[in-house]
Amino acid sequence: MKIKYATNDLWQRFVDIDTKATFFQTPLWHNLSANYQSTTTKAFLLNFSNGQEGIFPSTIRKKTKGLTNHYGGSPFGTYSGIISEQPLEDNAILEWIDYLRSLSSVHLRMSPFEVISDMKTLDKDLIKDYSQLINLEKGFDAIFKTWTKGHSSAAKKAFREGVQVSKTTNKEDWDSYYLAYEDSLKRWGNSASNSYSKKLFNLLQEMPSSKVTLWKATYENELIYGCLCFYHHKHIVYWHGAGFEDYFKLRAVHALQYTIIKDGCEKGYQWYDFNPSGGHEGVMKFKKGFGTEILQSPLLIKESFLESLAKSLRKN
Repeated sequence: MKIKYATNDLWQRFVDIDTKATFFQTPLWHNLSANYQSTTTKAFLLNFSNGQEGIFPSTIRKKTKGLTNHYGGSPFGTYSGIISEQPLEDNAILEWIDYLRSLSSVHLRMSPFEVISDMKTLDKDLIKDYSQLINLEKGFDAIFKTWTKGHSSAAKKAFREGVQVSKTTNKEDWDSYYLAYEDSLKRWGNSASNSYSKKLFNLLQEMPSSKVTLWKATYENELIYGCLCFYHHKHIVYWHGAGFEDYFKLRAVHALQYTIIKDGCEKGYQWYDFNPSGGHEGVMKFKKGFGTEILQSPLLIKESFLESLAKSLRKN
C-alpha cells in the first residue's frame, strides 16, 4: 500500500460520491474540530495493492510533550473509515487496518458501515463495541410498531400534553439549548461522557442547517428539550441531546424521536443512528426500546511506549 496526502478538493469529491460516508468523515466536521480544539487533520490517499484507492481522514495530535504523533481518526471519537469511489474489497480494508496497527499511537472508532464479509477477522487489537440504528426503509408505521409500550405511550403523552417538535435555526433556541445542556451536566455529574464549551455550539450553529440540525421540543413556547442531528447522504445520526429536568415528566425526548424518525422516513433516508452509548447500560436499554438493530463499531486503541510510561508515572 502506498500513502500520500490528499487535497481537500479530492477529499470532498470522495465524500460526495461515497454513499457509506457519514458526516463524521467530511471536511466540514474535521474543520469544526480544528477551530474548536486546535486539532490537525490530514487526509491520506491510500493506494492499495489491488489497484483500488481510498481516503482516510485522521486527526493528528502531538503527545508526550511532542515526542509522539497520535492518530485519532475522526474528531470527538466519532466514526472513522475509508472513503472510496467504489466499494472496497476485503483485502484493501484489511491492508488499511494492518497499517493502523503499525502506528505507535492510535485511537479511533470504526464506522458501522466499514464492513468486510468476515468481521471476526478484525478481532485482533480491536475492542468490540456497537451502535444502535433503525433502518428507515421499513417505513414509519412499521418502525413505530416495534417500539416498546413504554416508549410509544410516552410519545403519545407528550403530544397530548402539548409538546411541540420542530427544527430551528433561531439563535435564542441555540442559547436555550446550551442552557439545557448545562442543566444536564449538573445532573450527570462525574458520569458525563463529555463537557463541551459554548464555543462548540456556536461553531455548530454556523454549519449548514441541511447538515447540522437542531431539533427542539417546546412546551408553552419554551424549549424544554433538544437534540443535534447530523445528515449526510442517507444517514442521520443523533449526536447530542439535552433537556431541563423540571420538564422530564412531559416525555419530550420521546416526542423528539418520534418526529425525527418520521421525518427521516418521509424524506427517504435509510438509517437513523443513535450512536454508540459509551458503555452506559441505561442508555443502551433506552435506545433498544425504539426497535433498534445493532451494527458493529469496534475501537482500535494503541498506546505508544512513551504514553504508557507517562500514564504509569502519573499514577505513581
